[in-house]
Amino acid sequence: MKNQPSPNAGRNLRETLTTAMNIRVQREIEDVITALPPGVSEEVREAIRQEVLPNSRFILDSLDLQELENENAQDRHVIGVVASASYLVNRIAAQRSRSR
Repeated sequence: MKNQPSPNAGRNLRETLTTAMNIRVQREIEDVITALPPGVSEEVREAIRQEVLPNSRFILDSLDLQELENENAQDRHVIGVVASASYLVNRIAAQRSRSR
């Protein structure tokens, strides 16, 4: 009799990979948010998180297991999330400089 993986093995691996990616994305976003000027409120920082993180989770949920396991796909996802967060940070910085 063949030794077949349990039906839950794929689901467990998916959950592990998704959790690891969510943690990685959150760390990267926090690094981007630290680039905001010191006077930016925590409310604005949280708004950036709330704009970027749910979208990241949505994308991760749509990937199949093979894509989640692929390091290049993981890196591209993180790059895209960081680009989105950086755009928001730069937009806030530009708005602040125009209002002075």
